[in-house]
Amino acid sequence: MRLLGQKIETHSLFFTLLAGMGVLLLGTAPTLAQRLPKAVVKEQGVSSEAYQSISFNASYNWNTSSSTNAIFHQGKYNRTYMTWVDNYGDIHVGTYDYQTKEISSSTLFDNVENIPVESTSILVKKDGKLLVFASFKGEEKSIVAQSVTSENIKDWVIKDIAQNDVKNIQAVNLNDNQIALCWQNQNNDVYYSTVNAKGEELFNNKILVQSGVENYKVISNGSTSVHMVMSINNHKNESGNNLSYLKIEEGKVNTDQIEVVLQDQNGKGLWAWDIAISTEGNPVMVYSNEVEEKKYIYGRVQWNGKKWDNRLVSDVKGDFAYGEISVTLFQVGGISIDKTSTNELYLSVKRGEHFEIEKLNTTNQGKSWRVHQITSNSTKDNVLPLAVNGAGLQVPSHVVWLQNSNDYFGVNRLEDTNEWFLKRAYTALKIDELTPEITNPLAADQIKAVMHDVADWQMVTPRYNKGMLTATNWHYGAMYVGVRAMYEQFGGERYKDELVNIGQAYNWQLMNDIFHADRLAVVDNWAWLYSLDNDPYMIDKSQWALDIHLAQNYKKLTDVRFKKSAYKHHWWTWCDALFMAPPSFVQMWKVTGETKYLDYMNEQWWKTSDYLYSPEDSLFFRDDRFFEKRSDNGKKIFWSRGNGWVASALARILTDLPKDYPTRDKFVKQYKEMAAMLLKLQDEDGMWRVSLHDPEYLDLGETSGSAFFTYALAWGVNNGLVDKKYQPNVEKAWIALCNNVNRDGQLGYVQQVAGDPYPFKANESHVYAAGAFLLAGKEILSMENQTTKVPN
Repeated sequence: MRLLGQKIETHSLFFTLLAGMGVLLLGTAPTLAQRLPKAVVKEQGVSSEAYQSISFNASYNWNTSSSTNAIFHQGKYNRTYMTWVDNYGDIHVGTYDYQTKEISSSTLFDNVENIPVESTSILVKKDGKLLVFASFKGEEKSIVAQSVTSENIKDWVIKDIAQNDVKNIQAVNLNDNQIALCWQNQNNDVYYSTVNAKGEELFNNKILVQSGVENYKVISNGSTSVHMVMSINNHKNESGNNLSYLKIEEGKVNTDQIEVVLQDQNGKGLWAWDIAISTEGNPVMVYSNEVEEKKYIYGRVQWNGKKWDNRLVSDVKGDFAYGEISVTLFQVGGISIDKTSTNELYLSVKRGEHFEIEKLNTTNQGKSWRVHQITSNSTKDNVLPLAVNGAGLQVPSHVVWLQNSNDYFGVNRLEDTNEWFLKRAYTALKIDELTPEITNPLAADQIKAVMHDVADWQMVTPRYNKGMLTATNWHYGAMYVGVRAMYEQFGGERYKDELVNIGQAYNWQLMNDIFHADRLAVVDNWAWLYSLDNDPYMIDKSQWALDIHLAQNYKKLTDVRFKKSAYKHHWWTWCDALFMAPPSFVQMWKVTGETKYLDYMNEQWWKTSDYLYSPEDSLFFRDDRFFEKRSDNGKKIFWSRGNGWVASALARILTDLPKDYPTRDKFVKQYKEMAAMLLKLQDEDGMWRVSLHDPEYLDLGETSGSAFFTYALAWGVNNGLVDKKYQPNVEKAWIALCNNVNRDGQLGYVQQVAGDPYPFKANESHVYAAGAFLLAGKEILSMENQTTKVPN
């Protein structure tokens, strides 16, 4: 490694002379083992999924991650503000509030045209207003967004940046309400300008800092100086690349003061990751480099007042590919400097199968390090740690990072849709705040917390590549109903935005066999989104599909037989279908006002019910194959989840069915009959067995059916159809469900896709069960809120 502290030169003779003088260049250093400092693990970590997710779908762009994507501001609120891009190209802003523990988000830019986003960054001005910068690949103009009010991410004024060829924008605060702006053009030249805090005349009066910059980072002391570190490509001079430093004082850029701090003659990938200012006011930088083929190290270099002091930090222990074919100079997890204490670093290191986030601390200028594992034994890679700018000692969390589930990222969402969903990156934005332990599942804040945990875990855990599980099939249709319930209860634009993006990705189309009830499950959600956004494109194809159902001579042709029927998937011949299709017809009536959809739903529901419902048992057979079939114990087979589909469908339908609809009382009667039976069949542990009439078949609570029952019964209590004396039974069910959610947010003990009772395991989960859990959570919260309002 070459430690220079010299001014930049433009011809390779300079480096040749230095090498001849015996100056140490990269590639001529002692062995890696000899140079690595001692590191002692002082604290064990936990799985990354035990940490709070700011978003279940996030990136801050793999190869141009800005150190200004996470920033703390203390004003009226104590919050960290973050910006990210999801894998549809939408730009989001989110906050984490340290007092309330609330996570909020807002969609800043809906990337309908699928323009590749190159970088984002965020700045909180001294008055509390936020600025977000975003640049796009190609000739698209960059944008700047300013929040309308201080410390509020809901409303924004968004403008195009007038100048062309602006990307990788980074902004820092100076004194006197001044802002320093740095950016690059397509030729990788770095520019600098100073503007007033109003953001007027952005990017004017630009000054060229340096050409050929692979990437750069900036930091400010908040007063008059800006410090910049750059990875500069000198391949034209056959001198490799280098790590260079510049201090800009009072807006004066003196390019003669650019210092080459490290030189890599081999040009394997010296990469500047971060820069910070020590308590003494000296710059500290961290970098990565490829020292051998696919062998990487992290290093730290600081100015000690007299010279640059460079020390290695850690072996990365592996390489990380940021795509099918990496196009970056680096293939490591990343490293960042704590902005409160430059003696603390956050880095991503491969431990076993996955990259983990670790915090390193030194008290002897990097001669040795104490390791505090933030994550360990994770099931997903954890990369790109970013220290939170402005986070002082009063802030417990100082780092955010990406938890990645898939190496693929940024595939065009409007082409080869199924293939794209198969390979999409599932990436959560994490913060070093553990998810709260659920000690009182009936407390409002803990209901909310566990709902978020389950939703975020399920949304970031892929299921699309399992057989027929596309994003528009019934499995996810059931999940979306739960996500919708959570959004209605708590807000959170990231959830609604995900549902919109899925619709856009599939062009709001259904799967081809539109008479199959399972294919209609998503219509309910798309019609609901239409009610919010009033975009006819969201429902035109769905309405066309439902109209085809109505166009049949269904009053005469309907055949609800399942066994040996060639039309078993044309009509609603199995009880699950009553959850998948009827609520979609109700929702279409709700948004169009056309009663024909209600009438069709009503007609077809009762044909299926008359065939599959057992009045003496107040339960539904799954289909006609089970009329005479008996369990090994000689009991009738009533499948738990199958009846969960029906009971929850009744609750969903009755929520919207007009009070004066002719058959409403008939729906209410059936609901009450089923609810009464389900309360009788509930086990002492609060759960229901997978075979309702034969609990001995498998005496273990199954969560998907139990979650649907909990939702339906809680809804009944809230709407006066279940006596409040049964509220403790419903609460017991919810507590039991929460006991089956692990610390990561995974709801276990879920019977997999089936049509009858069969065994399941503790580690088995599924999206439809998570959706049912979220539905139940919303009703439980409403039930508990009503209870607290009742006077003594």
